[in-house]
Amino acid sequence: GAFAGAPISDRIGRRRAIALTSVPHVACWFGHLFAASSLSLTVLRTIGGFGVGMGSAVVPVYIGEVSTSELRGILGAANQLSVTIGIFVVNVIGSYAARTKPNDAGL
Repeated sequence: GAFAGAPISDRIGRRRAIALTSVPHVACWFGHLFAASSLSLTVLRTIGGFGVGMGSAVVPVYIGEVSTSELRGILGAANQLSVTIGIFVVNVIGSYAARTKPNDAGL
């Protein structure tokens, strides 16, 4: 995804490329609803990863292009911080979910 992000954003523009990253995300999460095997989950996670990689390549470039020089560093750092916090939260929730039985969590 990251390797494809630069040529795609150069061809169709940064904003459209960022919007295009939503397609693999939506396909991935809707596909998870109907996944019947570990192979299908692996394929869907790969598709979602493509979108994440593309977004990781295009969003910092877009931020750098549209922000003023005074805000560029702050916005770039905020982008990276939000990604890092998101990864942390997912790991905390995943650790809890892996150790909890469905009835214990109220599901």
